[in-house]
This record gives sequence, C-alpha cells and structure tokens, in this order.
Amino acid sequence: MSGLKENIDLDNHKVSSIDKFMNHLDLYLDDTTNKEIVIVGGGAVGLDIAEYFANRGASPTIIEMMNQIGRDLDPVTKS
Repeated sequence: MSGLKENIDLDNHKVSSIDKFMNHLDLYLDDTTNKEIVIVGGGAVGLDIAEYFANRGASPTIIEMMNQIGRDLDPVTKS
C-alpha cells in the first residue's frame, strides 16, 4: 500500500518535501485563504512553513511525533 512517502514530490500530487517547496515558491499562491495545509514535522522548518502559509490566509495543521512542537528551538526563538 502506498502512502505519504511514496507520493512525495510526484507530479500531480499535493505532497511536497521542503526542498521542492523552497525551489518552487512561485507555484504557491500568495493568497491561500481558506486552504488547509498539513505540515509533517513541528521543528524549526515546519514552524516556518506554517507561518508562511498562515500569513497568506491558510489554516495550517502541524503533525509532530514528539510531545512538543518547536522542541529543537533555542529559548530566545520560542519567546
């Protein structure tokens, strides 16, 4: 059975790695109002992506396997 991992970065799929996202920013709308975005990983990069889409009107959801998002951030960044 194929899942997320097998569909990442494929043409005509809506699952992108951070590399594809960063190399193809022009493909993403400036206004993502009412769009639901799921981000797998709540580290520094995942939080940056959530902020990117939230600032454009989307509703991001972060999925993190650890017991806390932003766990790898330094205390100054968290405040």
